[in-house]
Amino acid sequence: MTSSGRGGVAVDSDELRMWFNTWVGARLLWSECTAMTAGRAEVEMRPPDGFRNPDGAIHGGLISAVADQAGGLAVHSMIGPDQTSTTVHLDVQFLRAARSAPLRAVGEVRRLARTVGFASVRVLDGEGDVCATAAGTWSVSTRSAPR
Repeated sequence: MTSSGRGGVAVDSDELRMWFNTWVGARLLWSECTAMTAGRAEVEMRPPDGFRNPDGAIHGGLISAVADQAGGLAVHSMIGPDQTSTTVHLDVQFLRAARSAPLRAVGEVRRLARTVGFASVRVLDGEGDVCATAAGTWSVSTRSAPR
């Protein structure tokens, strides 16, 4: 699906989703982007049981990671092909213990300016209950040539 990014630049959501799903970072964190439209991304994470704390809850670091992935993809879906985005701040509020997988994070862009994007994220546990929310800021810059 091609959507219009900031400034009318075409952004291919399917291509970005396919890139994420083959990226080593997503595979290492058991993540998959399951849906994406301009300004919105859903990421599902299926962590193994070994990543639970002694009380059986999924580790908060994994919840933060999936929130960062969904928010970053949502912002990235709105920028041009010659641009990149980087997380500069992520504030995660843990609302309840996540005791079941998969985790599903839904990121949505709240505002996109020339050099910065803001997104909010809801993280749901395997029962569909919101276990965390996040708000983040991503810098947006022109992609530099590889070194």
